[in-house]
Amino acid sequence: MKKLLFSVFFTLLLSALVFAGGQQEEGSKEAVKKKIIIDGGGGIVQFNSTKSMEKTDANPYPYNELETLCTEWEAIHPEYEVEILDQSYGGGSDKIIPLLAGRKAPDLLFTLTINAADLGGKGWFLPLDEYYDKPNPYIEGNKKWKDIFVPSWFDAMSFPDGHIYSVPLDHIPIGIIYNKDIFEKAGISSLPESFGELMETQKKISDAGFIPYFPLYVWYDIFLEGSLFADLLPQIDVLRPDGWSDAEEIVRAYKKGIWEVDGVRNREYFRMLKEKTKYYPEGWQSFDAFGNFLQGKVAMMEGVGIHLRMTRDDQQREFNFGYMPYPLVTKEDSPFGGKGIVRGSAGYSSTWFLTNSAKEKGTVDGAIDLMMFLTEPSNNARLVNTLEAMMPASLDAEVSPLFEPLVDKAVEDMNNDFCDWHVFNSWGYLGSEYYEFFLQLVQKYELSQITIDEALAQLAEQTEYTVEEMIQKNNWDTSAW
Repeated sequence: MKKLLFSVFFTLLLSALVFAGGQQEEGSKEAVKKKIIIDGGGGIVQFNSTKSMEKTDANPYPYNELETLCTEWEAIHPEYEVEILDQSYGGGSDKIIPLLAGRKAPDLLFTLTINAADLGGKGWFLPLDEYYDKPNPYIEGNKKWKDIFVPSWFDAMSFPDGHIYSVPLDHIPIGIIYNKDIFEKAGISSLPESFGELMETQKKISDAGFIPYFPLYVWYDIFLEGSLFADLLPQIDVLRPDGWSDAEEIVRAYKKGIWEVDGVRNREYFRMLKEKTKYYPEGWQSFDAFGNFLQGKVAMMEGVGIHLRMTRDDQQREFNFGYMPYPLVTKEDSPFGGKGIVRGSAGYSSTWFLTNSAKEKGTVDGAIDLMMFLTEPSNNARLVNTLEAMMPASLDAEVSPLFEPLVDKAVEDMNNDFCDWHVFNSWGYLGSEYYEFFLQLVQKYELSQITIDEALAQLAEQTEYTVEEMIQKNNWDTSAW
């Protein structure tokens, strides 16, 4: 009898333990959170938290706003956990391709647009079109998420297959920062409004003993090409009419002879590229433009928001500075001029891609919701404006006072029906290999290492190869052209 009672007791005890263990295991499963990993990178600045929030000379712009916003989002969605990498992979293909191929990339990954075009068609990024057509739940009255973005800039994010794979967080304040004191010493009382006036201004500054102008990047080169080809937009922008020329439309224009690499119009573009360098300093290919500008040796410097911020905050600067929009290309400057290009902003910069890792882990819906949260105007302003280097991507987001004049100029130009920044940029949309080839070729030409005939002959050969490769790679139906 005792054995029987003990057996019954032991069985009940074991059952209770198993039941309790099962409940505990089930509870543990419920407590397991899905983890969304964010790369945190950006086109000009990164959104990863700094190691310290103490402002020092070594850490002049402490930042943790993305981390703070993600914590707020986690409180709304306790089933998710967000991890932000300490440092972004930087968007370079060499670092992110192994991660994407091995399905080990962060759920939300930054990469440069020029690299992204080369990475398409492999299933590494997930198309977001269906999500953009849905309301953003964090914006009252919003019917389609995509409506909060500038339409032409939004369309410019599309891949060669026509799909959108990324979410923009910011756009680029851009123009020319100038030394007001040098302008005064050179007797210049008005800012150059055209390419011709820019060259005249450079001569006056050079005669006054200063380096007139130098770029930090080839932004004005993009602006010039768009200015010279903008009137061809009705012939080029036909496959997806949206105010700019995408990769397939550029390739189509080449095949139909609308864009001629060795044509008169492209020769004019190359002529202006070289003329722009007329007053560059000796050995300019290794010239420290920003350092010399801050020392008061350069009168005008192309720059973006971060350079405007750094100029303002530089403790050694001993001159007054201002900002000017890019000078337009008029009919007086070139027979192909006369079409205005929107100034003040160069469009979206920091765009995050949803990767195959999110699909594998089942975090797609959470990652999309998080991006909707981050692009809600007030959140987007917090995310971006804290850094004072860029402008928020959302149309209704407040802009840092430092960049308000740039926004005003962009809005003014848009209201005057100026063409979009991306209206035509051949070397920016035909892949990274073509991009690098073009920049190296142009530098050789500008340094007079090769003639314009040699430059265009080499470019024509590279273009023919690139065009055929892109047609095959993207399976474009040329019969529909």
